[in-house]
Amino acid sequence: MSYLSHYENLKVSRSASPSEIEAAYRSILSANSPERMQRLGPFSQDLAKRQVRLANAAWEVLSNPIKKWCYNKELDYISEQHESWR
Repeated sequence: MSYLSHYENLKVSRSASPSEIEAAYRSILSANSPERMQRLGPFSQDLAKRQVRLANAAWEVLSNPIKKWCYNKELDYISEQHESWR
């Protein structure tokens, strides 16, 4: 299983503004609203619920400037370590 960053879960770039992050978050929530999920099959409902959980986790981090800064530092560190393994 590969790891997707919060940015990838919201489908925004790392340089996205707070308003772009919020728009992406709201877009995912509206696309996976309970009313729309009722019309989907069980498998699609599970996928939609998973997307909402991932979007909520991403929003919790990326909407808070301090948490976002720490998260970006963590991504930088992981990237540096990955490069040193090669």
